Amino acid sequence: MNVRRFAVFAFAVAICGCTSVNVRPVASNIQLHDVCIVNNPRVIVSDFVPVLRDGFSRHNIATTVVDESKAGACVVTLTYTAHLHWDMKPYLTHAELRLWRDGKQIGFAEYHLNGNGGLDLGKWRHTKTKMDPVIDQLLASQNGG
Repeated sequence: MNVRRFAVFAFAVAICGCTSVNVRPVASNIQLHDVCIVNNPRVIVSDFVPVLRDGFSRHNIATTVVDESKAGACVVTLTYTAHLHWDMKPYLTHAELRLWRDGKQIGFAEYHLNGNGGLDLGKWRHTKTKMDPVIDQLLASQNGG
């Protein structure tokens, strides 16, 4: 009987493909108007930066994409990473966003698809569908959204 329960549990976990979201939002006493998104050339998720820019725009925050060498001229910067996994086609499995002001982190957001999504068909959802709620939580204290 224990083997059967374990098999049912393992199947449920495989189907679940649970998503983990961890966010430390920007404090309400910090108002953002302009953010420099520091380009990460290692990220190959083609729509990731446009999704970021749209998300910040929803909160009335202007963005500019800059190379790391130009980031020092910015008051507030956003660094990011994003990873793909492949299962018949590539899809987003992990992303991290870090907001910085004057060398101090003022916000953090992480999206993680546990077990690379398992058998959950939702793992192939668009980057925008996955990241919009994460960005909204990060910027919940800001205007718009």
